Amino acid sequence: MVDNTPEWGARVVYGDTDSLFVLVPGRSREHAFKVGKKIADAITEDNPDPIKLKMEKVYQPCILQTKKRYVGYMYESPDQKEPVYDAKGIETVRRDGCPAVSKVKKNM
Repeated sequence: MVDNTPEWGARVVYGDTDSLFVLVPGRSREHAFKVGKKIADAITEDNPDPIKLKMEKVYQPCILQTKKRYVGYMYESPDQKEPVYDAKGIETVRRDGCPAVSKVKKNM
């Protein structure tokens, strides 16, 4: 649906059972929030209840490493001024390693 709707100017770069990463190249963060809301609404409308997709955040920039592993600066609303560093599934947040190594990697 996303890749086949040219007016959104977006494409899916990653998706799994509970999330979707959509690239909106060359656009502002505010525009990305608007497009994300349109996409979430369209997917929700296209699926039966209780399935509902919610627009949660925009990453600017974001690095997707592999499934469930990404890092980036996160914005949770269009009016948020400062981003929040967010890392999922990468060595800085993994719990099965040495705490000293995680701290060093996070500060790199």
